[in-house]
Amino acid sequence: MARWPGGISPSNRPPPGIAAFLGVLLIGMAVLVSPRDLKSQVPVTGEVRQIVSLSFLPGTAGEAVDLFERLAVPLYRQDPAMEHFRGFSEVESSIPLDLIVVSSFDGMAGMDRSNEFLAGAGIGAFYSRVAPVLSRHHDQFIEMIPDLGRADPSASPRTVLVWYRVVPGGSADFESAVRDVVLPLEEAMDVPSQTGRFLLGDGWHYLRFVGVESLGAYQAYWAALRQAEGYSRIDGRVTATREVIVRALEGLSVR
Repeated sequence: MARWPGGISPSNRPPPGIAAFLGVLLIGMAVLVSPRDLKSQVPVTGEVRQIVSLSFLPGTAGEAVDLFERLAVPLYRQDPAMEHFRGFSEVESSIPLDLIVVSSFDGMAGMDRSNEFLAGAGIGAFYSRVAPVLSRHHDQFIEMIPDLGRADPSASPRTVLVWYRVVPGGSADFESAVRDVVLPLEEAMDVPSQTGRFLLGDGWHYLRFVGVESLGAYQAYWAALRQAEGYSRIDGRVTATREVIVRALEGLSVR
């Protein structure tokens, strides 16, 4: 059964008449909020993010994004427990992927409050509409580490998501290497980044968001990082990585 931010399944949708009324009302409200009036998404202590990776049936990705914009985003704008929401479309990826949506909360308790609000607001109508075009979705949860990053990668033309798996007992060494080696390089290159520690990550331990200007800038960033003094401190603690390059969708951004 499909679940996204709010955690409500399609079976919890309101009656069709109420759903239609809510859709018209909320779409009208949405035009009052400009997507450009966004706060910078900078991590805070205790912040938890839900990362949902989605693939859709061939030829339906545009329809799915439109459903997000028309039916889900207006509800997310009303949700007092959702700190931020960002949607990203795939640019380059080695895994099946059309869309990644990232929602932010004040801890898992904030996610509970969001679930309760969205259930009452009628999020099930959105799920029932998008479920027929969905081929795959995958949920993960991270707790942000505010001092292992700088600025807002989602404001960059391209955002790289990097998953890390580290050796048993290697978490402290990995985090200190990010702090001592990676962050100084990113500051020197004016590259924004953020780091989260997985709460639920099917074998992954860390997720980093890195903002770059282009694919060429992405390659230059990694070349500089691998040549940086002390990079072996990271390389020696990491057993696997996975990278996805995406771009933020203005219509799928809240706060």
